[in-house]
Amino acid sequence: MRRILGVTMFALAAVVPFGVGAPTIGSWSDYVEVGSQSWTTTKSFRGGERACVLVIGDHKEEVQLEVTIHDVAKGTTVAADKTANKLVGDYVGVIWYPPRDGDYRIDVRSSGGSLNKCYIAIK
Repeated sequence: MRRILGVTMFALAAVVPFGVGAPTIGSWSDYVEVGSQSWTTTKSFRGGERACVLVIGDHKEEVQLEVTIHDVAKGTTVAADKTANKLVGDYVGVIWYPPRDGDYRIDVRSSGGSLNKCYIAIK
């Protein structure tokens, strides 16, 4: 019985990753207001680990949301998502693997004229 438990624990340790992808300061989430001006923040991410930004609108008005990730050091766009149709609603999200440790700028835009209270999660 002890041998089976030991082998099981060893197998779990081999399969489960020790690191978790997130900004270097940890995960962040909050409600922000996005209108005609884009909402922007810069976060530092670990290279080679999964990074994720999710945006959910308030569903009060049909708007197209867009999230874009830019590599600050290179000035290039790394990932982007835009609401493609009305079936999806105001949900957007991107997942990417930064090639190296560094700062990445996150831009969230809304096509609506009024303020859209969005829930943003950065992991």
